[in-house]
Amino acid sequence: MPHLGAEDLVSSDSQHIILVLFARDAMSEQTDFRQYLQQELLRRCDHNSAYSLRAFARSLDIDHSTLSQILRNKRKISQKTFENLCSKLGLGPEEVTQFKKPWEQNTTSAKQPVRELKKLHQLTFDTFSVISDWYHHVLLELPRLKSFKPDIKWAAKVLGIKTTQVRDALERLERVGLIDLSHEGEWRVLSQDNEHLPMDDYTHVALKKLQKQVLEMGKLAVDDIPLAQRCNRSVIMAFDSSNIDTAIDLIDQFRKEFASKVVDQDGSFDHVYQLGIAFYPVTER
Repeated sequence: MPHLGAEDLVSSDSQHIILVLFARDAMSEQTDFRQYLQQELLRRCDHNSAYSLRAFARSLDIDHSTLSQILRNKRKISQKTFENLCSKLGLGPEEVTQFKKPWEQNTTSAKQPVRELKKLHQLTFDTFSVISDWYHHVLLELPRLKSFKPDIKWAAKVLGIKTTQVRDALERLERVGLIDLSHEGEWRVLSQDNEHLPMDDYTHVALKKLQKQVLEMGKLAVDDIPLAQRCNRSVIMAFDSSNIDTAIDLIDQFRKEFASKVVDQDGSFDHVYQLGIAFYPVTER
């Protein structure tokens, strides 16, 4: 199957776009990432017929004319632009690595042994997944339940995910030092503190992915969980955005007080709950 690229992006009113695609044989070293951008734009246009190149550029925090040149292969993608776009797109370290230029990887390899480099990459991938995917956090809480069984099939059933996902997640948690995993698939939690995990440029992307999952799970809970077993509250208020730091401090304080006062102290836990707090502007600046 030939690679598809956006040969032209034109607009009569600077709001809508017409993409004429063609097969391209000659590829530049960054065409793969350029193609990813093209496909992401097409995906968003398919999802929303009113979506425009300007809207795509705004979401990526880049000038729309610059983005148009990049998509049409009329402008090279600098390393800084590449990193900024990856961050705005919410790409994880594994996805970013596949777009890296060969000379960048070779330069790094010259400074570090291949085995050490692979180990470093694996740790980055593991840390990103542990932070960004909700079920890693739940697996650390499951042993506190009265009904807990250190069994992969049981965990998959109560979480509603595949056994392969549980097994892979447990192996990641062991590699980052949060659990001790036996050959039989049983596990013992060594630490529930994620703060000791190595933080890097991907951490904020991982946290953003996690928050999206939390919000999506909250939406599903409204339909699937009986009202007697959940609580959904919200309030809309006028707010001075210069006080956002104070608001965040108050929310953090509430989370700590909630965990210390509401959670049973005798260890009689029967479910793992999610407390999600979102505070954001609903009016445009």
